[in-house]
Amino acid sequence: MTIRVAAAWMLLTGIAVAGAYAATPPLARLDDAYISLHSARVVLSGHDSTFEVPALIGVTSPAYVALLALLLATGASAELTALRLANTFGLVASVAAI
Repeated sequence: MTIRVAAAWMLLTGIAVAGAYAATPPLARLDDAYISLHSARVVLSGHDSTFEVPALIGVTSPAYVALLALLLATGASAELTALRLANTFGLVASVAAI
C-alpha cells in the first residue's frame, strides 16, 4: 500500500468518524447504554457498590463494555461523551462491515 492510499484511507476514516459523531445524539436514548456504562465503571473500580455482584455479571455485550471502559480509562471528559464516542465507533464499524 502506498503512502497516498494509506493517507486517503486515514482521511476517509476521519471523515466517517466525524460524520458518525455528528449523527449520534448527545444523550443515549436507551437504558441499555447506561447499564453498559455502569458495567464499565464497575470494571474500572473493581467493585459494584450498587448491586454487590462481581464485575460483568449480566453483561450482554462485553465488547461494548470494554470499549466504554477503555474510553473512560483514557480520560473521556464525561460519561455521556464516552457513550457517544462508543456509539460513534460502533456506527463506523457497522457501515464499514457493509
